[in-house]
Amino acid sequence: AHPSDAPLFLYYASHAAHCQLQVPPALVEEYSAITNGTDEGACVAQSGPDFAPMASGVYPGFDGPYQCRGLYAASVAVADRNLGAITDALKRNDLWKDTLLVFQSDNGGCEQLVQSAATNYPLRGGKASDWEGGHRVAAFVGGGALPGAVRGTALAGVPTHVADWFATFSVLAGASPDDPGATVAGLPPVDGEDLWPYLTNGTSVPRRRYLPLSSLALLEVRTG
Repeated sequence: AHPSDAPLFLYYASHAAHCQLQVPPALVEEYSAITNGTDEGACVAQSGPDFAPMASGVYPGFDGPYQCRGLYAASVAVADRNLGAITDALKRNDLWKDTLLVFQSDNGGCEQLVQSAATNYPLRGGKASDWEGGHRVAAFVGGGALPGAVRGTALAGVPTHVADWFATFSVLAGASPDDPGATVAGLPPVDGEDLWPYLTNGTSVPRRRYLPLSSLALLEVRTG
């Protein structure tokens, strides 16, 4: 167990829900019922043995059928249970009261049938697109370190970026997010802003003019 009086940074990059879909047998059976045998099976293209011959498939011994919506729902359940196990371990080891938990997706759902056939409605587009459905994602912050007065508060309308977490964590840890070596080399400053004032009082919002989306798109931030 990690000492409760020692600093801890834990980064958990969940494979669920992502192809190749790998889910315990009990969850496959539980969630296959949501489509009652009428599901499509196109996700076999990125979850079957031809896609990843060194992997075990959905689970060792799985021989189909690929009921993709049920498999993806089961995969989300795996992610949910894993996150629950992490929070339970933090609480069990007396770490939760000082924990800042940040949960964030990396992109919108993929619209292609061979992957997740996701819908990001009412947003347009999906993964790998420059439309909002591709880059505007769900996120939440929790844990005992978050002031009680702001827990459960919804914040929207202010563009933030995954790079902002580096600056936020650095400031909370008492470190500077600046990179002197990069400055000496003539590189631009770290592209991230401290979100803590915004998260805790909603006033000091990130002051950026543009947000790069891809090599082809730049989001201009407008207010008023």
